[in-house]
Amino acid sequence: FINRAVVFIVLAGSLTFAQGSGSLSRNATPSEDFKVTRSLEGKVKEIATKDKRLVIEDKNGERHTFHFSDQTEITSSKNQTRSKSLDVSVLKPGESVKVVFRVSDSHAVKLRLLD
Repeated sequence: FINRAVVFIVLAGSLTFAQGSGSLSRNATPSEDFKVTRSLEGKVKEIATKDKRLVIEDKNGERHTFHFSDQTEITSSKNQTRSKSLDVSVLKPGESVKVVFRVSDSHAVKLRLLD
């Protein structure tokens, strides 16, 4: 009798847990705030402002292409511009940067000029 009671409690608990796991509808899209991001440090190799495209070369010599928009936050690690948002025109080939980008579409969310 005790073994059956334990099995019942375990099964009832797992069913209760499973009920809340599928609460989103199939048509739900993830919020911009919760998209997976990664970061990469490297040197600017190419900037195409017209196409809003940026090519960064990492420390292994591999090139990565990112897209940016007017919402991309551009900052500098230099003291006087640390919190000030900058224009994409400050990016020059050869400069060291850190890019925070969305994995799903390689969109640069943040660009930070490094010293």
